[in-house]
This record gives sequence, C-alpha cells and structure tokens, in this order.
Amino acid sequence: MPRSVVAGWAPYHYGHWAWIAPWGWTWVDDAPWGYAPFHYGRWAFIAGGWGWVPGPIAVRPVYAPAMVAWVGGGGFSVGVSFGGGIAAGPAVGWFPLGVGEVWVPSYRASPRYFNQVNVSNTVVNNVQVTNVYNNTYVNKNVNVTNVNYVNQHVNGAVTAVPQSAMVSGRPVAQVAGRVSPNAAASAQVQQAAPVAPERAAVLGGRAPVAAAPPAAAMNRQVVARSAPPPPPVPFAQQQPALRANPGQPLDSNAVSQIQNSQPPQRQLVRPAAPSGFVGRQGRFPGGGNPTINTQAPPPQQPLQQPQFERRNISPPPQQQPAQQPQFERRNNNPPPPQQQPQFERRNTPPPPPQEPARAPQLERRGPPPSEPNRQPQVERQSQRPVEGKQERREERRQDKREEKKQ
Repeated sequence: MPRSVVAGWAPYHYGHWAWIAPWGWTWVDDAPWGYAPFHYGRWAFIAGGWGWVPGPIAVRPVYAPAMVAWVGGGGFSVGVSFGGGIAAGPAVGWFPLGVGEVWVPSYRASPRYFNQVNVSNTVVNNVQVTNVYNNTYVNKNVNVTNVNYVNQHVNGAVTAVPQSAMVSGRPVAQVAGRVSPNAAASAQVQQAAPVAPERAAVLGGRAPVAAAPPAAAMNRQVVARSAPPPPPVPFAQQQPALRANPGQPLDSNAVSQIQNSQPPQRQLVRPAAPSGFVGRQGRFPGGGNPTINTQAPPPQQPLQQPQFERRNISPPPQQQPAQQPQFERRNNNPPPPQQQPQFERRNTPPPPPQEPARAPQLERRGPPPSEPNRQPQVERQSQRPVEGKQERREERRQDKREEKKQ
C-alpha cells in the first residue's frame, strides 16, 4: 500500500500516457517506485485505501503497457466536468483492473500470449481467460461489459481527461476531470482508448528539440561490418494508418507495407569488406574497405583494346659469351707448423713411496657388566721384532741406489 501520498490518491492518476510501439498507449508514472505496480499485477481498494496485489510468485510475470480497462461513449463525456480553463470535448477514461479480472490488450495477441500475460499477473481461471479471448478476437465482440469490474464502482477510481490532452502527452493530474458516480458506473468498457496519438505523445509530453545536427553530419556515410536493419518508419508516415484505427498500434504487416510503399532512400551505410575481399577494383588484403557505390551503376560500355604505336625497333646485337675472369695465382703454401714449446727438464726425485695405511687395531676389552659369565679376553699386542739401526741404514742406502738407477 503506497505511503506518503496525497489525499484521494488513486492508481493511474499521477503520471502521463506515452505512445510506445508496438504496445501503444503506455502509462508512465511519476512515483520513483511506479514501474512494477503499473505494468504487473492488479490493484484493490482495501479499507479505504489502494493496495497493489502482485501475481503468483512461482510464475514469471509478463510485461503489459498498463493494467487498465478503458471507458468511453457519448454518455460518459457528458458526465465528466473539467475545470481550470480546460475546453470541453470528447473525453477518454480508464480505471485499474482488480484481482481476477482479465486484461485485454489493444494490439493483436496470440492465445498463448493472452493466457500468459493474465495468468502470470493475477489469480484467474484459465477458462475465463479463454472465453474473453474468443469473444474479443474470434467472435469480434469488442464489448466486454459482461464482466462486473470491481474498481469501476469505487469512488475516484475512474480517471478521465480530454482526448486533446491525452494525445499531447500532458500530465494527467493537471487536466483530469471529475467523473460522477453515475457516469462511471454506466460507462461502456472498451478494448482500447479511441484516441490516435500525435507526435507530442511519442515524445512523452516533452517539447521537440529545437537544435538539430547539421545536414552534413546526418548525411555522412558510415561503414558497418554487418548489414543494419531497415530504418524505422517515421511517425508522420504512420499517422494515417493510426487515425484509421484509433488506439490500436500497427502490427508488423502494416509497418512492412508502409516501408515497401515508400520510395527508396539513399543508403548511408556501406558494408565493410572482409579480409581478402575480391571486387571489381581488385583484391583488398587485410580487410580493406572497397568503395561501394550504393546507387545503381550506369551501364558499362564494352572495353576497347588499346591501340599500340608500332616502332621500327631493330633486334639487339648478339652478345658475346661472357668470359670467365682470370684469377691471379699466388704461392699459397701453408705456413710451417708451429713447434711445441720445449719445457726444461729438472732432476726432481720422485716422492718416497708411502707405506699402505694399516688398519687400526681395536682394543679388546672384557664383556659388559650385563654378561658376568663371559671370560675376559686378553689383550693381544703386536710382537713385531725391533729392527736395528744398522739394518735401517742399509735399507735407505739400497733405496737411494735404486732411485739413481731409475
């Protein structure tokens, strides 16, 4: 339930209508939170105030331009009074849909879309949705007054504005009139607002832009890798068809017919050539962009063979065979081999032979205290006889003699 709102606040009253293709009349609310409550779900008048009721949580909702039912007719215009200097005239009104009520779009819809946009936004019987679809699109019965709309009888729920104010996209709160209860209850429910939009409604009530880019910038040719879609049909060309069926947006077939009926325009986009493109002018390696003339090329004349001037050109003189160049012979004897340097020999006696290292004798000791019954081993000492001094001298002399002989 909205808080911090003015007294007598009602849904779809503080904002404006904008014509947005392909949905048609789309509500744009002024509140910062006013997007989801006016394009999804339903509204209910509870305990003297309005509350928004979203659709089922387990179903992804489908967008709608406005969840309202339109009202009009001759008697409705008489029952609406406008003040503040607003000229009287044909009026158009609407009110928010309640829980379980079927929304009927103003554009052509498939059975699957019609079912999803209603089932995903409120709790409604599928049989009821099918019956409304058949009466609207199959039987061509646009009068949907057989449904008892709850909010149509709520005081202040129906909002009405002059048709001239709606087509210009003016704020509704500034131009809305007072609707009597009898006019609201007896108003005829319609499928779409019987109002054809003007250019101001497409701009959303904003003033047209005065400054425009220069013509040279708008007519400058650009390059694109992929072919762009055809340009949209200007709104001025759509207005005759929109006025023929007020309030109903054009479908894709109608837009295609308008595009085909228009004279061809000068293309301002030329495609970029792929890498290694081969055209009439030759190969363009590395993705070069060849110059493509978007207009129809003129008929080409057959290419004429160029006429060459004949000259008396004598054959060139016969050339003598080229002689092999004479190379000078030189005495290229190889240089004498370099002699290895002679090293001085000195009478350096070799080092005395070293005796092989003897393994150390391990000392044997008695058994450890834990073995009292083991007999102790007697230490054995080496009983090598001691050599005399004379014998040692003889050995040294003998070693010196052998060294001299070597």
